[in-house]
Amino acid sequence: IPNPYKITIMDNSRKYTEPSTIVDVSADDKSLTIICGDNKLIRLSGIKQYGIIKKFFTKQILSKIEIGRIAKI
Repeated sequence: IPNPYKITIMDNSRKYTEPSTIVDVSADDKSLTIICGDNKLIRLSGIKQYGIIKKFFTKQILSKIEIGRIAKI
């Protein structure tokens, strides 16, 4: 779940244009950047997984996400 106070919307200057495409992942910042339907980028920072065990593995899970892949919501 992203931190609602750390959501940023930016203009798209990337080569990807298809909505729901992941264009950037940062395991250190625990953030994802995804293309929206209006060709803008939304950066979700401060992502946390809830649960006793899952929250410790958030960085490892984010590091396995591929850039250019369509996000399944």
